Amino acid sequence: MKRQVAVVGVGGIAQAHLTGWLEQPDAEIALLCDVNRTIAEERQQRYGLTAARIVSSLEEVFDSDCTLVDLCTPSFLHAEQSVACLEAGRHVLCEKPMANALAEAELIAAAAARHPELVYMCEHRMLFDPLVVAVRQRIEAIGQPFWFRQRSAHALAISPSIAATGAFLDIGYHPLYTALHFLGPAERVYALQRQSVRPELANDNGLYVCEHGQAVSVVEGSFSSIGMMGGTRPFELYGERGTFIGNWMPQPQLQLFTGEQGGPSSMGEPISIPPGSWIGNAIRHFLDLVNGLTQPLADAAAALQTMQAYDAALRAVATGRSQEIVRAGTVG
Repeated sequence: MKRQVAVVGVGGIAQAHLTGWLEQPDAEIALLCDVNRTIAEERQQRYGLTAARIVSSLEEVFDSDCTLVDLCTPSFLHAEQSVACLEAGRHVLCEKPMANALAEAELIAAAAARHPELVYMCEHRMLFDPLVVAVRQRIEAIGQPFWFRQRSAHALAISPSIAATGAFLDIGYHPLYTALHFLGPAERVYALQRQSVRPELANDNGLYVCEHGQAVSVVEGSFSSIGMMGGTRPFELYGERGTFIGNWMPQPQLQLFTGEQGGPSSMGEPISIPPGSWIGNAIRHFLDLVNGLTQPLADAAAALQTMQAYDAALRAVATGRSQEIVRAGTVG
């Protein structure tokens, strides 16, 4: 029997999620939940979800047979809704970021800890992007990673809820959790954010420099970089015996350079990128977690570590000095 999912919030990013759910043979979208019925009806028709019922509240979701909830709502609602879903006995896939503030993220992590029988997963999409999957599959080739750099950027229109937090939390969140995935939890963070050319945004450019023990990550997010998705989206991961260099523009490509410190390196080996999409891979991972078939890549603990780094970055921006990670209240 297929697992029943309720997609809550069917605005912009939900369209990718709907596509991803339709790729899964063992799940079906049973409910579309949104306060705007007109948008829900449009999504229902566009994606051929005529069997899905349209509702407008989480209470109606909890009264249904749906055991899976996919939260695609604005981030200021994530804490309240994630906790409510977990307390109601639902597995939760939540769009990034985990929340808007560390205190909110801690509430989610605490709720997830109270319900170990349930899956909470934050949609850290870059971890499921085929290019990043290819790096993870070959990570031993470079030895111990010690330096990570990634940039995510564009200059497209931004929704009001994202404009309120800006590039720092939204598009900058992607390379931040990716850095933590490969280098481990951050211990200290220095950061800058600027309102450069888009006054309608809280900030349109942000930079994180994180210390992960002896390793370092440098990640950037921009909402004011004109060009195809900001012109370039480089991915760089350096290890003691090699380097991965990747880019998504103009099309995904990945190279592996190997060698010895103090000696020559290879000319670069093109790495095959597996088929698939980030959203299809992410939802497949979520379903496999629910079915007990895999280990989590983006659970509450991993998402909380990302929010802890973001919190330290905010303090660094306010003080102009690097800040240690605050782990008080950490759960799991």
